[in-house]
Amino acid sequence: MKSYGYGIAPLYSLLQNFRDQYNEILMSEYCAQFERDLEKDNYAPISVENEEQFRAVIREFPFYKRSMEQEPFPRKFPYSRFVVSAYSKAKLYLQGCLKFMEHLQLTNSEMDDTVRRYANVLLSRWSGSLKSFVERKLSLVQLVQITVNIGYLEKSCESLGVYITKLTSGNELNVSMTAHQLSLTERVFRDARSEVEQQIEVCIRDKVDAFIELAQYDWELPSSSGHASDYISDLINYLSTTFLSFTNLPSVLARHVCMQVLLRIVGVCTL
Repeated sequence: MKSYGYGIAPLYSLLQNFRDQYNEILMSEYCAQFERDLEKDNYAPISVENEEQFRAVIREFPFYKRSMEQEPFPRKFPYSRFVVSAYSKAKLYLQGCLKFMEHLQLTNSEMDDTVRRYANVLLSRWSGSLKSFVERKLSLVQLVQITVNIGYLEKSCESLGVYITKLTSGNELNVSMTAHQLSLTERVFRDARSEVEQQIEVCIRDKVDAFIELAQYDWELPSSSGHASDYISDLINYLSTTFLSFTNLPSVLARHVCMQVLLRIVGVCTL
């Protein structure tokens, strides 16, 4: 068309509008997959029985403590299968975004910035889905694992940024040249993280209240039996098990929750 003297700028503008519509459809599909993965996850750390399984996991999601390589099998990753799936789907989404940009006369820099913008929107929507999901009545085990998972999703943002650069430049030598580019930020998951942390605190507080409400005292007991009431023993056992499950939580969060629980117990018992 250009060789016949026709202006092609409007055509490329139309194609870019098609690109935006295509991307919205693509993003909706990956958001739906993300929500399905949330529903079906077992919310348990990934356990591997041998070296082959271990390597298969880190090929998909290369975030782990190097000391794990020295541990005996079975080995456990802190995150659940959901994290690996989300990371893999994010990369597939980025590939899909880029495919529709071919032959639109965009520079590598323009493609890079556009894909990054789309990626941030996707992560923001995923964060919204996470926030809505944890607003349900989930178990403490689920909430703790979701908190750990969010931490690893946040860590993966930088890696996804590097992956975008590789896709758009086609040259790994340019991977480090990202200072001028729109970055993917882990802050996108901030609201989801805040919500799940609040839910953890509420969940434990409600459980503590339930233990104390079940307490029954023998007010006519002539003297102390010399040992704690059964409900106190049960409460201590519950808290011991619960606090052990906080191993992979951020230390600041774990300390905060523990302190709030202890303050709750003191407050209720002194009423």
